[in-house]
Amino acid sequence: MQQIQYQAKPSRPSKPNSTDIETGSKSGLEYISVSHVLGFLLGLIITAVPLGIIVTFYALL
Repeated sequence: MQQIQYQAKPSRPSKPNSTDIETGSKSGLEYISVSHVLGFLLGLIITAVPLGIIVTFYALL
């Protein structure tokens, strides 16, 4: 809550007309970053598991 308050306080007095645009862009960027992080982790899991299996079988051969 403190971080949100600190982020909101300087944005409101600086540009009162574009607060909605700024908050909307910030929230959109936050949602995009969260989705990108989740997709990145899923991609790492999807690629790491088959590569690990292939490497282990190659090492055993």
